[in-house]
Amino acid sequence: MSVLVSDLIEKGTDRARAERSVAQYREFFATCAAYPDAPLVPTHLCDLAWHAHMLRPSKYARDCMAVLGHIMDHDPGVYRTGPFQEAYDLTRKLVPYGHLMPVDAYALENEMAGAECFREPNQRPDREDPLYIKFDA
Repeated sequence: MSVLVSDLIEKGTDRARAERSVAQYREFFATCAAYPDAPLVPTHLCDLAWHAHMLRPSKYARDCMAVLGHIMDHDPGVYRTGPFQEAYDLTRKLVPYGHLMPVDAYALENEMAGAECFREPNQRPDREDPLYIKFDA
């Protein structure tokens, strides 16, 4: 059993749902790697595993660097916007489980609808952020 499945079970998710979540997250992660310039939206089910992965920061950083070459940003600030809807529609076309996602990104009570976040590629650093550090090359 994967560590993420174990983490989800420990937090109260039943085993079958935890396994589905991690399997879907793996497909989402692979799709992010295959389409590095595509904004993509996880489903609610996928987002469970994404959050579990981020709660293991060393593992998350290593996995992201190994597969993507950078840390995959989890952006919650786009829900119910045009860019979110466009990203959701694109995700339905690109991920292997896209045919299971409802057309309505905001379908209530559907674990396959869009989570309240997305992966926005190529985000630039926010120079106004007080934690931003400029590294000279």
